[in-house]
Amino acid sequence: MRVAPFPVTEGLLNVLMAGKSCLNIVIDQGAFNRYLADHGIDAAQLSRKGPNGAKVVEVRHKLRRAFMRHNTEMCQLSFAMFGPDGTAIPGMLRRP
Repeated sequence: MRVAPFPVTEGLLNVLMAGKSCLNIVIDQGAFNRYLADHGIDAAQLSRKGPNGAKVVEVRHKLRRAFMRHNTEMCQLSFAMFGPDGTAIPGMLRRP
């Protein structure tokens, strides 16, 4: 597996946090897993034990705070970026 550029990792962490924090948004597991496989990203890169562990922890804390403070805004923004017609990585999030 190769190491993904950190902006990609940061986007994937946003997808995971949106799936956990937003009531009307879920992660499309098939699309998420395909993206990881197609780009040679393993799950360790999204954890504190991966090659960018310190950055991952920092981003996860930042996202948790952002979702707690601006939950509706963050959910809408995440869906715009990662939903079916997303601007960043389309198809990662969907409505249940």
